[in-house]
Amino acid sequence: MRWVWLAVVAGALAIGCSSDDSAGGTGGSGNSANGGSGGASGGASDSGGSGGQSTPQAGDVEVFAELDSSSEGLAFGKNAQGDTILYVGMNSTDRIVTITDSGQVSEFASVKAPLGMALTQDGDLLVCGQDDSTGTTEGVIWKVTPQGDTSVFIRGDLEPFETTNFIAVAPDDKIVFSDSASERVYVTDSAGQNLAILASEIKYPNGMAFSADGTQLFVASWNNESVWTIPRDPKVGNYGPASEFLGGVKSVDGVLVMEAGDLVLITSGDGVVRADANGSEVFAAAANFSVAAGVGSYGAEWLYVTNLFGKKLSRVRFAAGDSGLTLPVR
Repeated sequence: MRWVWLAVVAGALAIGCSSDDSAGGTGGSGNSANGGSGGASGGASDSGGSGGQSTPQAGDVEVFAELDSSSEGLAFGKNAQGDTILYVGMNSTDRIVTITDSGQVSEFASVKAPLGMALTQDGDLLVCGQDDSTGTTEGVIWKVTPQGDTSVFIRGDLEPFETTNFIAVAPDDKIVFSDSASERVYVTDSAGQNLAILASEIKYPNGMAFSADGTQLFVASWNNESVWTIPRDPKVGNYGPASEFLGGVKSVDGVLVMEAGDLVLITSGDGVVRADANGSEVFAAAANFSVAAGVGSYGAEWLYVTNLFGKKLSRVRFAAGDSGLTLPVR
């Protein structure tokens, strides 16, 4: 498989993740959205630097924000004032923080073991997590308002969920989410009611994303090294049987649909991978990227990724004129 822009970024692929002691770019504050504009190594240090490339190149990876623990889920939304904000889940410390477009981190809400996140049409944040208020720990879907108020939104009343992992809101506002441990994909209505099993044949289902036209739901199978697709009728919202879309991609956590229709896969083994039905290519090599990916109002040319094994939020540069679908897809 080929993309014309891959030839341009061949040198960038060898850079991988930036490190704290790498040389800076043309300066700026290292932890701001504009700091360290020298590409993959810019922004990693506190004071920027001199030398290096003057502008980011496609495939560059740079540190966007420094965190105090590992992170996993993320989503772009609106805060209580109506401003665009990036929500990030701190899975190991049971917290959700917000990060501004300048990289400023603030406490937002407390949710047990937050994983995947998605925004509803009303601006509420839906979060895969855990709840132990009933005396046993079970997987649930939390709802967090822009003001930071939390409540359990979906619970497996007849059969408790095990590991609610990733969630997506369909174009008709229905909700789909994966329970990785039970190897099921579920669907509910927009109110979190009428729970039904959407698929049970996908091994360890994880990240999910809808196609731009709403006719497909892509689901990552983490330990089966594959991506599956579940067809959807956009007129009535019904789903068909799941089938394998792409194989041979290691440890796929997150899925992002590009404007051009192909996929960007966030893997915990190879980094960022560009793919379609014919195959895949590594776009930005890295070993520690985690499950979530988001494209939002901080610039459609950037892909934001969390890190389950480190204390950084990173972002990956797309080629000029190339961007992912702004989340959520509606």
